[in-house]
Formats: sequence, structure tokens, C-alpha cells
Amino acid sequence: VWEGAAVLVIGGKGAGKSTVLLDLVTRPGWRFLSGDKVFLETGEAGVLAHGWPDYPHLGHATVMRHPALRRAAEGLGHRVDPACRTKILLRPEVLQRALGFECVRGGVPLRWVIFPDVLGAPDTRFAPLPEPDPERVVENLEWTANNPLARWHSFLPSLPVAEALAGPVPRLVESLKACRYYRMEGPGPLPPGALEAVLK
Repeated sequence: VWEGAAVLVIGGKGAGKSTVLLDLVTRPGWRFLSGDKVFLETGEAGVLAHGWPDYPHLGHATVMRHPALRRAAEGLGHRVDPACRTKILLRPEVLQRALGFECVRGGVPLRWVIFPDVLGAPDTRFAPLPEPDPERVVENLEWTANNPLARWHSFLPSLPVAEALAGPVPRLVESLKACRYYRMEGPGPLPPGALEAVLK
């Protein structure tokens, strides 16, 4: 969350979501809303984002970017190795204590969407997309009917696909058109103030 509004960082496995998230919440003025999942609610005021208190799975290279987080992980018995392709599971409180960020509770207006690609360029670039891309956000929605696991992380438990596609999903797509969309390529982080200047 920055300046009272939420930033949604979304992408596939390995895109760099956690890397971007930790880079953002350690900047002055940024706060943490959610980890791997977020609840989106549509209403007259647009889209509200609600946090989900999950246990973040972090790549070893991401942990190594933050010395205090590495010390915390190693203090819990994890061996941090940048060549390792598995991820480290940490409680949200561990991240908060190690990195010193503030958490946000409740619904926050969603204003920005970032699609990261940490391997997409040798140098970090952050730029607005020419058009909103809400369909790319919707590709990552989960509900029971389209979720092969269909258990604890199925957030719309009784909604068949046909009903979702006829009601809540189109409403969400329409509401998401009001957000501003960005692509972030490269390993990051951006210099202090650079990303914020583009968001403004």
C-alpha cells in the first residue's frame, strides 16, 4: 500500500512477485497488505483489496537481498543458498520483524497493478502499459470450480464457472479497467523515488 491505495503485484511462478513485494515494503512510505493471495471486492468505489495472512514462500536469492531477513531465516534453521531452487516458508511475523515494515488491515482501494518479470531484462525498467489489462488479472483468480485443489484456498466455494463468468468476473473486469497498469522488468530494485515518480 502506498499513499492510501493498494498496488497489486501479479504474475506466474518465478515472475518475481515476492522480490518486488519485499523491495516495495522496505521503502519509506510503503506498507504491507498481503502476500501470495489477496481478496478483491467490487463496489461503487471500485475494487477494494483485502489482505490474506499467508506464509510467504521466498526464493533463496530474494532472501539474500535483505541481510536482516537472511539472518532471521538462518536463525530458524534454514540454509540460505542462492543456487537452491526450492523456496523458504516463513511466518509473516518473521518478515515483519526482520524488515520492519508496517501491515495494513481492512479493505484498501486498488489503484495500481504491476506485472513483474525479473528475468526479462538485464537492467531494471518500470513503465506504464498503454492500455489496462484486467483480463491478465482475472487469469489468476481462484474459485472452487476452476481450482484443481478445490480445498482451503478456494475462495468462492459454491460458484460454478458459468455463474462466475456471467456475474462477478465481468463486474471485476469492468472495475479493474480504472486501475493503472505497469510492467517491471529486470532484477531491481529501482532507485529510491524512481518507481514512485512513475506511479504519480
